[in-house]
Amino acid sequence: MSTTPVLSVNQLTVRYENIEALSNISFVVEPGDFIGVAGPNGAGKTTLIKTLLGLIPISSGSIILFGEPQATFTAWHNIGYLPQTLFSLNPLFPATVAEIVFLGLLTTKSAPRFFSKTDRVKVANTLDQLDIADLKDKQITQLSGGQQQRVMLARALVANPKLLIFDEPSTALDPASRTKFFKLLKTLSQQQGITIIMITHDTGYIGNYANKLLYLDRTLIHYGSMADFCAFNKTSAHFEKTDQHIIWHQHE
Repeated sequence: MSTTPVLSVNQLTVRYENIEALSNISFVVEPGDFIGVAGPNGAGKTTLIKTLLGLIPISSGSIILFGEPQATFTAWHNIGYLPQTLFSLNPLFPATVAEIVFLGLLTTKSAPRFFSKTDRVKVANTLDQLDIADLKDKQITQLSGGQQQRVMLARALVANPKLLIFDEPSTALDPASRTKFFKLLKTLSQQQGITIIMITHDTGYIGNYANKLLYLDRTLIHYGSMADFCAFNKTSAHFEKTDQHIIWHQHE
């Protein structure tokens, strides 16, 4: 596994007009990390993710992706992104599971774009990996929330990314589907070395799967283990100041 950090953020500040959404944030993500990103509503979690992806401009500071400055980074196929909304297709659009997963290979193609026999094998293998091969010909809108989530994960995985970024992936899932999904992500991280960054409101629950917690409230409150987060003096002082409460769950 490479020793080059997957992501290095240094004194990142992001402003919308005169409003500072993120202030002076610094952290490093190593290969194979599983990072849970948490914080109150309006803390800047989605802003951080979109800035990492180059969708929101940096006001000051820097972002380094796989050793390359974000401004000159071109290997975006190494990053898979699942937004909070499962998919942006019109629900009446007749897209099958296999067709949705094929879309994940578009970032690896140059014009003219066409899918080869090798691509079909990649899609089939990814569907097998996520145990949804039997769904390949079904319409995406016919599936349950948990099945749709696996399809979107397959779309992100088919291009063999080194980093997966999620924005609240468990919002639409029932507890059983959420547990299966989180266990699957932990397996991908531990067995395949895929780095994962996930926004979540399940602050206590994510500690069963992620090895690090990044807690934001427009600035960086904590970055490290869940155990350190619970014991960290700065964290306690922050919650006293903002009158917030966290319910800690027992780890599995």
